[in-house]
Amino acid sequence: MKHDPKYYIKNKRSNFLYRKFYDMRHRCYKPNSVSYKNYGGRGIKVEDWLLDFNNYADHLFDILPNGKTIEDMQKLKYSIDRIDNNGNYERGNLRWGTRTEQGINRRIQKTNISGFQGVSWHKNNKKWTVHARTYKKRKTIGYFDTREEAFAVYLEAVKKHYGQEAYEHVLSLHPHWEAK
Repeated sequence: MKHDPKYYIKNKRSNFLYRKFYDMRHRCYKPNSVSYKNYGGRGIKVEDWLLDFNNYADHLFDILPNGKTIEDMQKLKYSIDRIDNNGNYERGNLRWGTRTEQGINRRIQKTNISGFQGVSWHKNNKKWTVHARTYKKRKTIGYFDTREEAFAVYLEAVKKHYGQEAYEHVLSLHPHWEAK
């Protein structure tokens, strides 16, 4: 069911949808934004068509999951995610996603010493470890002698809990990886 975008336009300063629109533009185009270095600083832009709030709102209504409303997405803590994390904010590259899904759909952090997403070094155990994170809870999946073992387990967990698309995204970050 499609809501009337006029409501969101009239009340844009005080609503969820406008906040997402404002934040997207701010992190891509305002160098004083805390997030600018991870967006605009990396060359990520917003498609010209989406810079108009009316178009942005219409597009987000169009990509809502069946039977959901903007209010549902807000209550469920969904947000807008770029499918290709290195791509721009543009039609065809946007979807609604949970924080957990967006956590999977990210690039490898600069501080990562393992070279693999989801794998870190545990000082006390002197082993590589894999953690799962859902809804702000962190659970240790296991400790491993090699980072390759740990990454294989991480990949299995991603596929099992988040599906093929998330699995393929993680694999795309590791073109040198050959599944065993």
